[in-house]
Amino acid sequence: HRVFPRILATLFKEKIFSDEIMNPKPSPDPLLKTMERLGMGRDECCYVGDSVLDIQMAKRACIRLFSVTTGDNSQEELRAAGADWVVDNLSELKVKLEAMK
Repeated sequence: HRVFPRILATLFKEKIFSDEIMNPKPSPDPLLKTMERLGMGRDECCYVGDSVLDIQMAKRACIRLFSVTTGDNSQEELRAAGADWVVDNLSELKVKLEAMK
């Protein structure tokens, strides 16, 4: 609950954690496994991450990516790594995700 609070978890239909997958980031396997669980294709999904490693994983899985500047990387670093969107906080993320529905 400390890492992924319940209130945040309600925004997502599926979650996967590192202990559930053999090949962790930057491998695309975590995202591909999540899409499999959801029964969804790449064009129906997006990934939310806060690091360059997250961007590498999403790009390898060919999935749209929201980067949040809550991690160790700056907005500039996230954009340079290829993030599709960069937001500064989770409130902005919620607005963007709701607009995609």
